[in-house]
Amino acid sequence: MSKILHFTVGSLPRTEGRSAEGFFNFDHELELVKVALLYADRVKLCSVGASFMEGLNNLGNLPFKNKLTLVRRFLPMLSPGMSSEQRDSVYQFIDALSGSRAQRRALSGDVQREARKVVNEGWSGIEDIVQEQFRTVQGAEGFRVALRSGLVELHPFRRISAEGIIHMGADASAGFSLAELYGDETYDEYIERIYTTVQDGTTYPLFDDMTGNIVGRAVGEGIILPSQGAVARGRHGGLSGDLLQRLPLFERATVDEVLDIREELGDHLDAFRGAVAQFADTIRPASWDAEFAEEAERIWRERVAGEVRRIERAVEERQDLRELSWRFGPPMAVGVMPSIGVFVGSGHMLGSLALLALGLTVGASQGIREHRQQRRALEGNRLYFYYRAGELLRSSGR
Repeated sequence: MSKILHFTVGSLPRTEGRSAEGFFNFDHELELVKVALLYADRVKLCSVGASFMEGLNNLGNLPFKNKLTLVRRFLPMLSPGMSSEQRDSVYQFIDALSGSRAQRRALSGDVQREARKVVNEGWSGIEDIVQEQFRTVQGAEGFRVALRSGLVELHPFRRISAEGIIHMGADASAGFSLAELYGDETYDEYIERIYTTVQDGTTYPLFDDMTGNIVGRAVGEGIILPSQGAVARGRHGGLSGDLLQRLPLFERATVDEVLDIREELGDHLDAFRGAVAQFADTIRPASWDAEFAEEAERIWRERVAGEVRRIERAVEERQDLRELSWRFGPPMAVGVMPSIGVFVGSGHMLGSLALLALGLTVGASQGIREHRQQRRALEGNRLYFYYRAGELLRSSGR
């Protein structure tokens, strides 16, 4: 059994390209998640935006007492038409429901039912706010699918609470600022996690450009001192991300499609990983260095693009030969004639048919063997995974 390949994706929130109503654009984070899901065995996602989305996704699972607290906190926003007397009455209901057993028993059955009705209506208003914000965040649905796969683990951020998420949703109409989501404490926690990832010998880092720049500055200033192994893992992770994002229509592929491709081509993945590791060893800059992008381009041009074209031509030639074989029939096998000459010499129609049938059978067997050998040779190519993934993505795109 091969060793589990673990990736850590590090990504910072972005606002460019977001919809008019949305907080930020999640698409770039989803691109990295798709790369990791296609290439690695397990993925840890260190992302403020992703943690925000997870908070939205899990609000409905809060215990009833937590829901009471949130409804109480946001009641003026949820029911702006309530008078102060009505709000005070609801507060009393909520406090009694969230209090001791004796306090709950003090309420009559009708009062308890009415209180729960008010709370449920308030919570429904909160969920409406949450789901509206979830809908407006680009790439959010793909993130949901990635989490359901069971392959992605999130780094939790301490400051991104359910209450904070609801507060941001309520204030979105007034103009959302990333500072609300992305305070100093959360930023410091993110940076600490990223620095730890670079030094962690059990995972391969895959960072977005902003995070890579932060790591590059930290290395240049001596804040972190990555080992040779850490640099090698960074090159490997960075190169895999660069190459896979070059696949045809990769940016349009859904997470479901990526997971399907990974499952279909699982037998060829280890060979591709070996090729990427070898290519990465020829790169001098670390993945967080400015020169890395140029080196990744060189690898693509010199090692990958030409080999993929050769595989494509070989597949096309094999397809052409197979079509010719079906159209005109397999060639008569050499060496068959002497063994059945007696039938030919007899002049009987049965003898001629036997010769034809035997020739076709032997020729077909030779064609099948050649076809299988060619197929094994193609699928044995270290870049077959990359070639075939591209074909499947093109098919999905059509």
